[in-house]
Amino acid sequence: MNLGQHTVRAYDEQLTQLTQLILEMGKEVRKMVLAARESFRSRDEARVTDAKIADKHINELDEQIEDAAIVVLALQSPMAVDLRFVISVLKITGMLERAGDLAKNAIKRSVKMGPNTSEDIIRRLEQMADINVEMLDLALQALEERDTPTSTAVWRPPPALAAPYPQTPTHTPPR
Repeated sequence: MNLGQHTVRAYDEQLTQLTQLILEMGKEVRKMVLAARESFRSRDEARVTDAKIADKHINELDEQIEDAAIVVLALQSPMAVDLRFVISVLKITGMLERAGDLAKNAIKRSVKMGPNTSEDIIRRLEQMADINVEMLDLALQALEERDTPTSTAVWRPPPALAAPYPQTPTHTPPR
């Protein structure tokens, strides 16, 4: 899918800005997921403060993207491919913002994991974080390249990718 060239350069620039903002937001969420992965072992209290700052930045990007999308919708009246793109951007930002919140919560909770947390649980949490990063990388690549098959593949991952989830305990043993 290619958004193509439009007769108004400002319109192209607005669509490009939307793409760049969402890619930046995705990269920030990726960093947050990687920080969560590292926090499962370190349990460093300083990571919580860093996560709150990163989450605030992600929320600001969410607002910027929403504002930019509203400007495109109001001033350009996009149709067809462009309209689908702008609507997709709005949906994607909501998902990325939620992913950032979940990563922040994982960091906050990792600090509270006790010394009795098994190596197996930590390894599975790291594995889930790795899967999230892999899926996020593919999704951002698909967005940047406007690659519909890749984006569909991310949306419907193979069963082997989801295998660790049912085996992961839903609670942490008491201290």
